[in-house]
Amino acid sequence: MLHLVGNQYAPLTVQKERLLFRVPLSAIIQSDQASNVVTMKLQDSLSNQKVICIVESVSTYSNHNYIINIRACSEGFKVEVKVKETSPVKVAVLGSCVTRDNFNSQFNKNYKKLYECIALQNQSSIISLMGKPVQYKPEEIDGLNEWDRWNVKTDLDKTFLTNLQTNKPDYLIVDLFADVLFGCIEIEKQFVTNNRWKLWKTSYYKHLSNFTFIHIEDDFKYYMELWSCAINQLFTFLKEYLPNCKVVLHKSRFADKYIDENGKLQTLVNSINVEKLNRYWEQLDDYIKQHFNVTIIDLTGNEFLLDRQHPWGLFNLHFESTYYHHFLRALNEIVLKDRIAKQSSVRKALYKEVVSNN
Repeated sequence: MLHLVGNQYAPLTVQKERLLFRVPLSAIIQSDQASNVVTMKLQDSLSNQKVICIVESVSTYSNHNYIINIRACSEGFKVEVKVKETSPVKVAVLGSCVTRDNFNSQFNKNYKKLYECIALQNQSSIISLMGKPVQYKPEEIDGLNEWDRWNVKTDLDKTFLTNLQTNKPDYLIVDLFADVLFGCIEIEKQFVTNNRWKLWKTSYYKHLSNFTFIHIEDDFKYYMELWSCAINQLFTFLKEYLPNCKVVLHKSRFADKYIDENGKLQTLVNSINVEKLNRYWEQLDDYIKQHFNVTIIDLTGNEFLLDRQHPWGLFNLHFESTYYHHFLRALNEIVLKDRIAKQSSVRKALYKEVVSNN
């Protein structure tokens, strides 16, 4: 084991993923070859304080993040700290396909080398997510394929927060598609996402009575009252139960331009008012930016085109592949900066441990 007592003696240098600390051989005053232990007395040229160092000639120490080797070299003794290969970054998605598709090999071929998507809540309003579980008969969630049935059931069950607690993602990536496009249904002070693509096909929905549609376009003030309360609850939950999970807000927006089979620029004509819904989306994003500590992936400065050959079909959030590549690069930058900052603090702690009387 390496023991250093006193102030800094030699600089610690960084070479890619390695940290190097050198001690001159001339400082050796005692060597016990039988036990492979060397005792050195060092003189700090700045403070003139003595430093005592005992080094086993070859020693290796390890934990889940680092391998530390201490060995003799031509210039003295070298302490080498190498960062281990790490497991993929764990991400969770609270949003829609415009976020989840970034963690799909059809869109980002090699994403699994870096990321693992460990939890997903798809197309659910924040108001619904933070509400109480809704009772239903499983046989009433019918008329759907398995994927759509899972979407509806998880919106009713409200199990996503429990999944987050269990899986402990490094990053939670949020987009607000469902609150902008779908809104909610209020049923006796309980809320479900008004997912007209999926929920409306089920017997559960067809048998509903005494319910109210709530949409951001119909009553913005009331919707914001419900939504702001729910988003505050979400961040309170994250702060209490997942303090090490970083929230990334994905600022996506609806688009309507695509290239047709003849190579001509076309406008997608459907029931979505792109300009109007994007204004609402901006206001929801702004609320989160102003009230919570989040990191933002903002791709709204680029005019990405829709993809008429998108696996899920031509729609206002189904972009060409460049969108997903830009997203992943932006996320890579966030993760890299966080890792550098974290390792910097770890390296400072290691440095202090190695070279100071701590």
